[in-house]
Amino acid sequence: MSMASDDSVPNGTTPDTTASDGQSPARQEHEIEVIRHHLGDLFSELGMRRNEWRPSHILRRIPIPFLLLGLGAMGLGAGVGIWQWRIHVRQRDSWLSRAERLSLAARGAIKPPDEVAKRSPGVAKKIATAVAVTAAGVVTRRLLSCYLAEFTHADAEQRGSRSPA
Repeated sequence: MSMASDDSVPNGTTPDTTASDGQSPARQEHEIEVIRHHLGDLFSELGMRRNEWRPSHILRRIPIPFLLLGLGAMGLGAGVGIWQWRIHVRQRDSWLSRAERLSLAARGAIKPPDEVAKRSPGVAKKIATAVAVTAAGVVTRRLLSCYLAEFTHADAEQRGSRSPA
């Protein structure tokens, strides 16, 4: 460390070459290098694990029958949805459906406004829906975590542990 002027050091004293905890600068530099080495190892491990959890890598681990079953279920659901939508459109555009809607609108125009207004679902129905959605989410999460843990464990045994322990 060079001294440019006496103003850089308070009261004209010389700078202390030892650390505040009594270690020499060479020892501190060695510790810093060790920490940097450990950080490098951690970041390389993080990069490796990030690459392992990419969607393409996850899809490679799923057995083909399960993948085809999932794609088939999605296709079936989409097909049923489109089929139902087409039936709805055809019924909505028919003359009979238009006449029924006109009749309903005419009856609604005669009734008092409180009877015509749509009611929101009751509290019991809202609670039942919330419970059903939560239960479905919990079941799905547990099944997926068990399934992915099984494949991750099997994959780790197959490759061996990459981290030095």
